[in-house]
Amino acid sequence: MLNIRTNLILIISLLIYLQAKPHAIINSTNICYPINQNFIVNKYHSNTTFSGIDSNKYYRQILDINKAGMLVLSSWAVSNILSGFYYSNSTTLSVLKYFWKGNIYWNFVNLGIAGMGIYHSLVNYNLPITINQLYRKQQNIEKIYLFNAGLDVAYFFAGLYLNEKANNVTNTAQLSGYGTAMMLQAAFLVSFDLAMYLMHHKHAKKKLYHF
Repeated sequence: MLNIRTNLILIISLLIYLQAKPHAIINSTNICYPINQNFIVNKYHSNTTFSGIDSNKYYRQILDINKAGMLVLSSWAVSNILSGFYYSNSTTLSVLKYFWKGNIYWNFVNLGIAGMGIYHSLVNYNLPITINQLYRKQQNIEKIYLFNAGLDVAYFFAGLYLNEKANNVTNTAQLSGYGTAMMLQAAFLVSFDLAMYLMHHKHAKKKLYHF
């Protein structure tokens, strides 16, 4: 029963993670959106240039940043999956076996997200976009990465909880191994999401928010 409960915790966490980690998927919209006190994009502003900004070129730069990030995420995922398979089959310690298995589970999800992100960047690379849509997308992607970083912190504490819970149960190795894997993946992901947010924000501050 404990094994089933532990596996359910991990599966539920992975499902929540999968649904709440829309890396590089930026919503399209024409809704008016306030940017700052000096400039408001409205629904009638459908041009592709404003204040020297080429919206199509800028959007391709957004996609390039996302694609680079997804390549980093996919590299992390592949290295964790390969090392996980190797070490989970070679170690004799139960806690390490569950640790490496936990890394495998999380990074199959990461690999899927990275693949979708790269695909999205490629298929949308030459799509035209208006200034209004561009501002909305820029704001959305920054919010997404900040929200994801907050979720990553929650995952870290969930892993910490599993580690603490392991001290009071008979199947210590499983809880401790999965908990440590969750903490490791959350630590990487919060760093990744914050780095992506900072890159996008710096890019926007330099080229989009400067006027």
